[in-house]
Amino acid sequence: MQKLSKTFGDYISCGRNVRGLTMRELAQSLNVDIVTLSKIEKNWRVFPKDRLNILANEFKVPYSEILKEFIKSDLVQQYGGFPNYEDILIQILSEEENIISLIDVINEGESLNVEFKSSLRYCLKNKRIEKYIEHSAIKNICAFLNSNGGKLIIGVADDKEILGLETTDFKTIKENDKRDAFLKHFDNLISKYFGNNLNLNLIPSFEIINEKTIALIDVLPYNIEPVFLKNSEKNNSEEFYIRRNASSVALTMTEFYKYSKERWG
Repeated sequence: MQKLSKTFGDYISCGRNVRGLTMRELAQSLNVDIVTLSKIEKNWRVFPKDRLNILANEFKVPYSEILKEFIKSDLVQQYGGFPNYEDILIQILSEEENIISLIDVINEGESLNVEFKSSLRYCLKNKRIEKYIEHSAIKNICAFLNSNGGKLIIGVADDKEILGLETTDFKTIKENDKRDAFLKHFDNLISKYFGNNLNLNLIPSFEIINEKTIALIDVLPYNIEPVFLKNSEKNNSEEFYIRRNASSVALTMTEFYKYSKERWG
């Protein structure tokens, strides 16, 4: 039976060595200083949760694997003093019937909590970057934030065909590290449309399906206040979206007032 003795610091140290990364190289990618990373590997500091997606990209593993290791380590630290805690935690973590793969989500189709987009900015029809494509992707993020959260899956057509970013957005990127450049552009879009206070609610990651790269944006609901999208194509006018059935809809001012009152009081 698997043991839970390995800490997250051990996981990072082992993963870094396997992939031939120096501590300085990984620290630079994570945007932390080398002293902080050293303390994390020695389990003297907690790894920053908002850098988990970057770590997944550096280790070239699914975000879900990184998150599982992080949660596993956190559970051991919190509950390590209880009798038989290890067997109980392993049993909880091994309940695979509750784990749904990305391909299962895609096969289920679009829904209240799932939206497919062929690309983040590349228009397949015009064969170039188009602003309306970006807006279409971002408005769905806005809707998920203002509703109950959801998944924006980029690289998949409406009919569930897996296109992959290689045939869309990656074609617009000159840099060698396509994933990193994609994430930087995504961060810039979020800052442009929303500002900089939503980082913890957006969890980007990549998965490979049939040798094609898919971007997955897990969106957590923003329960503090309404989130407005600033449309730069319309003089930064504010737009408000919510999720309804399998689509994102803009609300009128009257509809917004009623919805906002019910959701945020």
